[in-house]
Amino acid sequence: MVLEQIINGDLASVSNGSIDTAIKLAISGDVSINEFYHSTEVEADGSPKFISYSVFNAAFVSIIAELPENNDGYNKKNQFITDFLITKATDEVNEEKGYDRLALRGAVFNDYRKELLPLTFYVENERLRDYFSTTQLPCLIKVQGELKVTEEITTKEVEDVLGDVNTIEYKNIRRQYTITKGLKDLEFGSENLTEEDLKTMMAQREQTLIDLKTYHDSRKEQVSGAAATGSNFNF
Repeated sequence: MVLEQIINGDLASVSNGSIDTAIKLAISGDVSINEFYHSTEVEADGSPKFISYSVFNAAFVSIIAELPENNDGYNKKNQFITDFLITKATDEVNEEKGYDRLALRGAVFNDYRKELLPLTFYVENERLRDYFSTTQLPCLIKVQGELKVTEEITTKEVEDVLGDVNTIEYKNIRRQYTITKGLKDLEFGSENLTEEDLKTMMAQREQTLIDLKTYHDSRKEQVSGAAATGSNFNF
C-alpha cells in the first residue's frame, strides 16, 4: 500500500520533491537461501558444484519520522539481531582483497517456515575474534550485526567472430553479515530452540539437500536426452 501511494504520487518522494521533503521508509524482512547444483561447474572430485547464497526478502514497509542515526545502536540501518548456532570458526586472510577476519559458519532459524538456514557470519573486531576463537563449539548465541554491501566491478576482453576485441564489464554485489556484538549466550531449552527442534530441522535440511540433488540429476538427464535427439530447423 505504501509503495503504491508513492508510485501514484500520493506520498512525497525525491522524484516529485526533494530529499528534505521525501518521506522516510523502514523495510524489514527475513533471510532465505537460494541453493542449487551448478549445471556445468564441478568440484575437484568431479561432483556438481553446490551453490548457496543468502537472499533478503522484504516483508514490511513502514513510514518513519527520521532516519536512524549512524551509531552503534540497533536502530542503525542495515542491522540485524538473530539467534545463531555456530558450528565452525576459521580465520580468513586475503591481502589482495584487503580483509582479515574470522568466519563463523553455522545456521540461523526461520521461525515462520521452521527452517534451518546455513549462513556464514564474519567477525572483524579483535575482542570478538578472541572470544569466538576460544569459545567451545557448537554454541548457541544471540548476536547483533551489520549487513555490509560492496560492489565489485571486473572487466574481461573478449574477441568476436571478426577478430575485434570487446571489453565486457561484470558487476558483482557482495553482502557480508558482520557481527558487531555478542548479546547473550543461549542454552537449548523451552524459551529458545530445543534439542528436538534442532533434530527436526536438521532432518528437514538433509531432505532439502537430497531433493536438490534429485532435481539436478533429473534436469541433467532431460538436457542430455534433448541433446541426443539433435536439432531440426524447418523454414
